[in-house]
Amino acid sequence: MRKKIVKALLLIPATLVLLLSTLALTGCGDNDDTFSLSPTDASKQICDFFNNINALSDMRISGFFEDVDCKEATLIINNENQFRSAYTGAAQIPQVDFSKYTLIIGQIYQSASWILKEQKMVVDGKDATLFLYYETTNEAVVAVQTEIFYWGLYPKTDVQNVKLRIYYNGKEFSN
Repeated sequence: MRKKIVKALLLIPATLVLLLSTLALTGCGDNDDTFSLSPTDASKQICDFFNNINALSDMRISGFFEDVDCKEATLIINNENQFRSAYTGAAQIPQVDFSKYTLIIGQIYQSASWILKEQKMVVDGKDATLFLYYETTNEAVVAVQTEIFYWGLYPKTDVQNVKLRIYYNGKEFSN
């Protein structure tokens, strides 16, 4: 009888270890696919490309969104063919290692005085929310509305849909 009790007591820790291991591997219902990303430091070639084509266009990113009727658009670019198809301008596109990176390019329609200070992307499986944080260039708010572009080179993701959340001078902005 005593041997049976000792065997039973020895089985309890083993059962607990098995149970806890199973819970650790499967999770407890939390979505483990959700994580936050910041843009990586892009090469000088990539930065120069976006700075140069933007300088040609008075805030609108020349060569992208030429045929877009809406004033707000976001592109998710995961390979060179997508990049070539999205860009219709004359400049040569820069080399991007799409095995390591996802390129996000977009535009919003707002005051010409807005400057992008920070961005981050929260990824949830195939969906993401892109947080854009803007400030004004000075105390005066320019009444001129125009397309303002943004771009970011992010670590490679499988994102297929991006929703925007825009913040202006620290407060969430909605049209």
